[in-house]
Amino acid sequence: LLFFLHRLPYFSTSSFIRRLPPVLGYSVERELKPKWEYLQKVCDFNTFEVVRFPAYFSYPLERVIKSRYEYLRDEKGLPLQLF
Repeated sequence: LLFFLHRLPYFSTSSFIRRLPPVLGYSVERELKPKWEYLQKVCDFNTFEVVRFPAYFSYPLERVIKSRYEYLRDEKGLPLQLF
């Protein structure tokens, strides 16, 4: 987990954990890494956008993150930053 969070600048890591304490119990391989990759590669969010709202990592990827992103993008045509 710490290796995964090490990608973030120090101040972001501490803020990230402070804002979402349960992240310390999340599986990197099953939960954090797939969500991080989706948010950065598909949603095209930069590190700052992902870190400023750590609650993304508390949502189920398939059922919530992907479905909401695709709905807002495809049906509503909203800017991606509003997701």
